Formats: sequence, C-alpha cells, structure tokens
Amino acid sequence: MTTIGEPGFSRTKRFDNTERLSAIHNAKQRSIGVDKDALDAQVAAAKDKASTEKSIDGYYEGMASYFDAKMVMMEQERIAIKQQMAKDLVDYRKATQGKMTTKEFDLNDPAVLKNSLPARVGDEDPRNGVSSLQKFEGEDLTCGERKKLQQAQQAAWCQAQMSEKEAKAQYELKADAEMAALLRSQETFQNDVARGLSGARQENTVKTAATNLALAASKKEKEAAAAAAEKEANEAEQAFIMSEPHMMEHPALSVSALNPYTRVRKDHWKGMNEAQVAEVLETQALQRKLHAERQARDQETDAMYVASQDYLYKTLEMKAEEVEELKKQKRLETQAAIKAQMAEKAARDSTLKTVYGSNVPSADFFAQFGTSAR
Repeated sequence: MTTIGEPGFSRTKRFDNTERLSAIHNAKQRSIGVDKDALDAQVAAAKDKASTEKSIDGYYEGMASYFDAKMVMMEQERIAIKQQMAKDLVDYRKATQGKMTTKEFDLNDPAVLKNSLPARVGDEDPRNGVSSLQKFEGEDLTCGERKKLQQAQQAAWCQAQMSEKEAKAQYELKADAEMAALLRSQETFQNDVARGLSGARQENTVKTAATNLALAASKKEKEAAAAAAEKEANEAEQAFIMSEPHMMEHPALSVSALNPYTRVRKDHWKGMNEAQVAEVLETQALQRKLHAERQARDQETDAMYVASQDYLYKTLEMKAEEVEELKKQKRLETQAAIKAQMAEKAARDSTLKTVYGSNVPSADFFAQFGTSAR
C-alpha cells in the first residue's frame, strides 16, 4: 500500500476510504508536512524534460529554416525559367511572326503600287484574258521553279521543326537533370537528419537510464533509512504503550466516581457492551431489509414501465402498418383508374381514326365549288 504523502502517492487515483482512514489514523505511517525531497525530484525532472524539449524544438526550427530557404531558391529558379520562356516566345514572334508574314498584308501594304506588275509579263500571265491568246490550256512554264521553291520551303520548315524539337529535348533533359540533383540533395539531407535524430534519441535514452538508476539507488537508501527509523519508533512506542494504563485501556479508568454502576467517563470510555452492540446489529439488519424491499419495489415499477413502453411501441408499429396498407390500397385504386382512362382514350382514338379518318370527300363535294346556289 502506498503511504499518503510519499512520492508514489497518486493525487487522482481512487482509493478505498476505509484504507485511507486506517492510514491517516495510524501514527506509525502518517507524516506531518510536505515531502520536500519528492517535490525537488519532480522539479528536477520537469526541468530536464523542458530542456530536452527545448533542444528538440530548436533542432526542428533549424530544419524548417533550411527547407524554407530551399523552397525560396527553387521558387526563384522557377520564376527565372518562366521569364526566360516568355522572353524566348517574344523573340520567336518578333523573328518569325512579323507583320509582313500575315495573310492580310497585301491589303495593308503601302508599297503595293510600287511592287505591282506591269500590264503583261509573259505568256503565263494570269491577267491575260481568253481573247488575248497569250496562255493556252495545258501550259505551265513555271512548274519547275514552283516545285523547287516549294521543296526549299518544305526543307526550311522541316529544319525549323527539327531545331525546335531538339531545343525542347535539350531543355527537358536539363530540367530532368536538375530535378534529379535536387532529389538527391533532399534525400542526403533527410538521411543526415534521420541519423542526427537517432543519435540524439540514443543519447537521451542513455541519460534517462542513468537518471533512473540514480533515482532507484537514492530511493533504496531512503527506504532503508525510513525502515530503520520506523523500527526504532515502533519499539519506543510499544514500550510506552505497555507501561501506560490509558493506552492499555484499563477498565478501571472508565468508571465514574459519581455513579460507578450506571455512568462512565466519556474521556476514558473504550466501547459498548454486548447488549448495545446487539441493538446496533439489529438496527442494521432492519435497515438492510427495508433497503431490499425498496429495491424490489423499484424493480417492479421499472418492469411495469418497460412493459407499458413496449406495448405503446408495438401499438404504434401496428398503426403505421395499417396506414401503409391503406396507402398501398389507394395507390392500386389510382393505378386501376388511370388504366381504365387510358383504355377509354385508346378506344376513342381508334374510333376517330376508323370512322372519321376514312370519310373521304366524293366528287360531288368538289363539284359544288364555283357554282351558284340560285
């Protein structure tokens, strides 16, 4: 049993009241005042824990600062790459998408008159009409030059596309290499952090074990000293009790000098006689009997309440089932009425089609138009 006031005594654990009272009334075990050694040990443990937590927090703050700097650097690189891509796009548009390359430039060309052709440049001039007899069917004098120009243009376009694909591939290779280097550096840093944490954890475990051993040794020494002191105090207390009439509860001390037959001294009275004890026991038995009867009545009342609640629940379920059955009957009646209406409509539609739809006007009906009724 843990003694009240010792370092191992819990302030929140639920103890038996009888055990606590016996510990409090026992002069051999209780101590007056506060256990300063236990409080000092708790304060020292709290300081060690706070120091350890502070060092761990500082370590994690350093890691957070490092990763923040890394993220800032990567964001700057991303912004620089994005700006370079935008600049390359603008340069490409300036170089290859000028105003003179648009489809509508001939409508806005200020030198269109200077660059226009004369009235006739040759037999293949498309401006010559049919009556001029300058171009005949099947002639194509510029076929070779046109095909050569088309081939040159196609070769230039293919070369430009190849250059763009090569530049894109080189850029992707460079980006992949940079990402791989970044991942390797992050993995190296994580491994270093893990090793550091493992070492710190092992060191903390060793320190904790040493502290626990020291506390255990100190506890054993205190327990041995307390046992020796308690033994000495017990021996002195036993000697005092054996020599003291009041502590030995001598019957002669409780007799009253005024009336030794019916009165006792309350300050020296040590207990009741057998008749008084029997009366107390009878009273306790009667109280237990009344308590049992009250519990039986309460259980009977609870059973009646549960039965009534069960009956009410079953009644409500039956009513709900009746309501659902009535709703189902109504739905069936409604469906039957709808089907009857649909059948009537189908009969009417068939009558209209067979009787009125086949009434074709005769020739007399059309002959009356354009004639006079007089």
